[in-house]
Amino acid sequence: MATSQDREFKLTLRNWLFNRLNEETYGDALKWDGNNKGVFHILWTKKGDPNWENHFQIFVGWAKHKDRFDCNSPINYDKLKSNFRNLIKKTTDFEEIENVRNQQTGNRKVYRFRSKEEIKAIKKLQSPKDSSPDSATSQDSQDTVEEMESVLPELSIHDTDMFLPQEQLNEVDMNISVQAAGQQQSNVEGGGNSITFSEFLAGLNIDCEDLPKFTITVQYKNKVVVPETAYNLAHGIRLFHGNLVEQNAIAESVGLKSVVQQLANCPTLELPVSEDRLVQRVLNELGLGIVFLTNEQAHALSAMRFGRSHLYCTFYGSHALQKVDRTTDQEIKFKEIFNYQEQIRAMLENHEDPGKRTSPCEIICLIGSRKNIISVTIRPVISDTLTDGLFFSSQMLSISHEASLDRVMSFMKGSFNGSFDNSQPSVEQFQMN
Repeated sequence: MATSQDREFKLTLRNWLFNRLNEETYGDALKWDGNNKGVFHILWTKKGDPNWENHFQIFVGWAKHKDRFDCNSPINYDKLKSNFRNLIKKTTDFEEIENVRNQQTGNRKVYRFRSKEEIKAIKKLQSPKDSSPDSATSQDSQDTVEEMESVLPELSIHDTDMFLPQEQLNEVDMNISVQAAGQQQSNVEGGGNSITFSEFLAGLNIDCEDLPKFTITVQYKNKVVVPETAYNLAHGIRLFHGNLVEQNAIAESVGLKSVVQQLANCPTLELPVSEDRLVQRVLNELGLGIVFLTNEQAHALSAMRFGRSHLYCTFYGSHALQKVDRTTDQEIKFKEIFNYQEQIRAMLENHEDPGKRTSPCEIICLIGSRKNIISVTIRPVISDTLTDGLFFSSQMLSISHEASLDRVMSFMKGSFNGSFDNSQPSVEQFQMN
């Protein structure tokens, strides 16, 4: 007769989370959305954040629940978090409905429990049309086994324990499906030109519609004055300070009338007044401001500046700062400050070197000088997903091939079947709402 402990061990993630939510086991780290018992919040903080160890207890708890926690070894929090994230992404029981970024209260992921009808509908769509549900499930399982054998040859499907050891689970629990990884591997080996950039991102569980979305945080001498907020930069965003009408009038008087007209419909972000004299001086010299804008396919982000205040930006994860020249005539001049292709290449190179620590996809822009008077931090909203998925992808590609990084780099340089857009933004993008 099964004991209560046995029944608890057999709980799926859905039922386990439901019980933990009702019991308020993890406090604020895992809670219902008010009185809505179908939606819940998970604090999704990073190591080093305030109270992060308390927030990570949900990942520890799930590992203990599945008997995958070694009490005699140091806790690998990153691994536990990654396993939990990959599982909740792969299961059809949940829908992620919001990803909240807040420096004060902590980042959160908001999920909704799907109904049984929704889950059945999703599984039906995922099953081959010419197969019954039972045969489809059997075929899917067989396909997964075959793909695991080809991509992860060191794994044995003849192990007596069908639950793989922890290290292998970390390779199997992933942000991209085994099938997608296998497809990417064959494409790389075949010359790197048979996959589009969109398909590459889809394999990393990234929606191309999220490419132009970035978060922006503004600091005055390391003090946050504009909290991290997400913006769609497909039509740009213009950072300015002061009376925009007066600044436009001054710009028109010095021959920048066409520029003023082109910027008229660009979304704006007003920078607040500062009591610090040096900061305020830099703000006063912003003029028409600074604009950040993605190109047509959102594969790259560019910047331009119109005022006397200098602008320096990091490029592709490097700590080196490069200056963005000032636009002084009627022609808008863009300076590319971020490119997904170059960023991915840099991340792969750093990941292959154990001595390097890959920084997150992040652009640091300093206004006024290199001394961090005013700083603007820009991050793609897909930053975490890209980092996690890409690191796994590079491992997958290198399991059976020592020189896989060279193949991946060649694959990257192939511009993904010519679909990668390295063009500059167009002025017309400003004129669209």
